[in-house]
Amino acid sequence: MRLAIVNLTRTGISGGAHKYLREMLPRLARHPVVSDLEVFIHPKFLDQICHLVPQSRCRPCEDSLRGQRRLRKALIRLAPDLIFFPHLRGIDSDGTPSIFMIHNMEPLALPAGGNTHRETLKNLARKYAAKSACRRASRILAVSQFVKDFLVNTWHISPGKIGVVYHGSDDLLTNYIPMRPKAIPSDWEEGFLFTAGSIRPSRGLEDIIKALPELAAAGNALPLVIAGTADASSYPYERRLKRLIEKLGVQDRVIWTGHLATEEMLWCYSQASLFIMTSRVEACPNIALEAMSSGSGCIAADNKPLPEFFRDAALYYRPGDSNSLAEAITFFQNSSLRFQGEMRGRARTRAADFTWDKTAEETVKQLQLTLDAKNDEEPKSDY
Repeated sequence: MRLAIVNLTRTGISGGAHKYLREMLPRLARHPVVSDLEVFIHPKFLDQICHLVPQSRCRPCEDSLRGQRRLRKALIRLAPDLIFFPHLRGIDSDGTPSIFMIHNMEPLALPAGGNTHRETLKNLARKYAAKSACRRASRILAVSQFVKDFLVNTWHISPGKIGVVYHGSDDLLTNYIPMRPKAIPSDWEEGFLFTAGSIRPSRGLEDIIKALPELAAAGNALPLVIAGTADASSYPYERRLKRLIEKLGVQDRVIWTGHLATEEMLWCYSQASLFIMTSRVEACPNIALEAMSSGSGCIAADNKPLPEFFRDAALYYRPGDSNSLAEAITFFQNSSLRFQGEMRGRARTRAADFTWDKTAEETVKQLQLTLDAKNDEEPKSDY
């Protein structure tokens, strides 16, 4: 199979998207089914990505009219069997089978969701582009059953056109050495709540902030560590959260760490009393997989797809209901050490279901299905 991977995005190759390429490109390059791999990526990210595959197989491409024309000519010259777009930004493949991956559900399922008017308009544009890409794609990779169900039930895309392939999870406890973040006081060795991810309205962080006074009233004044950063579109949301913290009088119990390295994230997962996930919408929550692989005690909102990933490795609360969240936290804190240990063990066991080797194998199967479907459509010679 001659495979071309085209990543046209100009922003945001970091975090989960960068991790996906970092883990998948070497595995696909050496897979026995893939005879040739060509990677096209924006010049801004060549240094981050091209060391993962031989440089002769990594080429720059730009998401502009001129850049797309050059890309199309390069693809025609290379004549790959398949084109894989890891993001829902692509080009007309001129008859070559194409496969798109959906890994961001906010623009599709929650385009407004507390965002600014400008960001809402951008999300609506992303939603339109995603829908167009799904219509013209030969096949779609959904990173959770939730994503597939949305495409089938909301956009009425044939289920036979969609394959579910989960992302993998690093074994953080094996591969990294914990390091305490500088932003966390030295006396905070344990006994705090931890949440992480991009600071966006769809994260629902107000749930955990509003739960802090309720916990304190019950004699459980746990501090909160929030890891992650806001981009320009989410600054208003971040300011709203800080005003809420001041209004509730809990500013001395909340620390914003900003971006954390993997080693610092592992320290937080390991030392926190609980990891809390309040997201309103996700596709495949990489943070959840990291938390479970670190053996965290976990509490999550019960909206899809979080139960699909955590299963019995988390306690659940009703999103938007800080009282429900406070009750779940209190229940875990007051439970026996045996129960807490069992929950942490379940998290590690569940995380082991998500490996990058499995992701690579399932991805190749989906690529092969796409190619087989194309071959079945081609007219057969009578000779």
